[in-house]
Amino acid sequence: MGKKGTNRLCTYRIIKRKVAKSDGQIANWVKKVPKNEPLEDQGAISNSKIEEDFERSVKMNKELEDDFTEALMVSLQEERVIERIKEIVEAGSFSQVGELKELLREKEKKIAKLQQEIQSKQEEISEYQIMIHQLNEKMEFYFNELQKRRADYREAEELYEAVQRLSENTKNSLKGIFKGSSVQEFIVCGVQYENISSLWDFIKNEIMEGREQERGILRALFQYFFQEYNKTYDTPLYKLQEVKINEVFRENLYIRALNSKISGNITDILLPGYMSINGKTIKKSVVRI
Repeated sequence: MGKKGTNRLCTYRIIKRKVAKSDGQIANWVKKVPKNEPLEDQGAISNSKIEEDFERSVKMNKELEDDFTEALMVSLQEERVIERIKEIVEAGSFSQVGELKELLREKEKKIAKLQQEIQSKQEEISEYQIMIHQLNEKMEFYFNELQKRRADYREAEELYEAVQRLSENTKNSLKGIFKGSSVQEFIVCGVQYENISSLWDFIKNEIMEGREQERGILRALFQYFFQEYNKTYDTPLYKLQEVKINEVFRENLYIRALNSKISGNITDILLPGYMSINGKTIKKSVVRI
């Protein structure tokens, strides 16, 4: 038997002895009272004696209660008693705990579902943000292209108006190149390679015959449509010939203009020539020496 079991047994025996002692004292006190004497004779028993016996009885009961309380406290310290009390408490609250656990599981499921929905919405938002970014890039590209087209169109309008101010002879000569009577038709005709080549030949002939009064407008007209034609290809097919002032004149590269020296350095570029992208000369530049 363990120490706690021994203490409980000893306490039980002490209480039992005290109860027996108390019972014996009460029995002796009762025996002392004569059974056949009149009530008046019984009253001869002194009040003090009764009071003393009563106080002893009360005191003994008090001690008995204290011993019982002590024995109960000792018992409550035993592991088996503690485990039994826990079982009783858990049995009483099991149903309530089960309900709380079930409620907690339901809430966890709802939270998990909401988290999945949030993640799904975040993925959708990310996709929309990518789409918006791509659309913004396209809008910026188209806007820039539109601005360029507007600038090109304004330049074409200005050139068209300048052509209208040319002399009648020049305008009549250009009718074979620029047909129609609108800016749109003017542009459509101007960006065709055959018309660009014909325009360059016309300007060269005008320079070689000494008619240079309108050379500035005609040269601007050629350079504008030459650039616009190259824009129609991802890789330009032609490029302007590079000529530098004070460069030594060479017959194989350039054309000597009217009123030029036989040889020497280039002093003016009257009309730029052009070559293919691989370096083959198509039209020689017209220069003055």
